Amino acid sequence: MAIEGPTFLMIHAPCPLGWMHGPELTVKVARAGVETGLTPIVELERGRVVSVLPIREKKPVTEYLRLQGRFRHLLGDDPVAVQEREHLQALADHNIETYGLLARKGDTRDSVTAALVRRGGAIR
Repeated sequence: MAIEGPTFLMIHAPCPLGWMHGPELTVKVARAGVETGLTPIVELERGRVVSVLPIREKKPVTEYLRLQGRFRHLLGDDPVAVQEREHLQALADHNIETYGLLARKGDTRDSVTAALVRRGGAIR
């Protein structure tokens, strides 16, 4: 790393056991977090955004929540669950707006093309 001084990396890594989803869904859960805006891929240097992974198509946070048993209580129709889902959607929308996460027409690097990468480089 070329930055002098302390460096901090925050990595969103789904946990099948604690998050209550099958291990085969780990990548899908991580991708849903990115595509909803809840866990954006953002690089900051000295407090300034220097790079983001744009989202091709914004997805509702319920797509992220439904994949995980730990959020079962948020998927019902009771007022508290609805209010919490609205709050999480507002957080995701804030991230999308703040970091400029929606892909623009012609972007060649976004959340969909990132899925086409494998060990050794891009899938052709």
